[in-house]
Amino acid sequence: MSDLALNLSAASGVPFAQIAETRRSFPSCPLTYEAIFETDTPLTGLEICVRLLRDAGLELITLRCSGEGRISCRLADRSGSDLDRLHSDILTEPNLSVSGWTTIVGSAQAA
Repeated sequence: MSDLALNLSAASGVPFAQIAETRRSFPSCPLTYEAIFETDTPLTGLEICVRLLRDAGLELITLRCSGEGRISCRLADRSGSDLDRLHSDILTEPNLSVSGWTTIVGSAQAA
């Protein structure tokens, strides 16, 4: 597993510094992310998660939610994605936490 997948930001759970470096290193390659969120209130958490991702300009490719509050999604990072906003929004959202994040360099197609 790469450093991008292992070095999660302690504050938000998203490796923003590594994503920025990946964007600089691979400017012509599409980036996708696989993220895992946790919440105590599955339906409310799902709504919050989708809103935060949409507000940050990330394109939702796939979404899965368990009844226990685990939300898994695959996201496409388009040129207008605002990860600084996502970072800020995650830090201020008490009902949602990030438990995993993987950055994928290459195709943005659904698996």
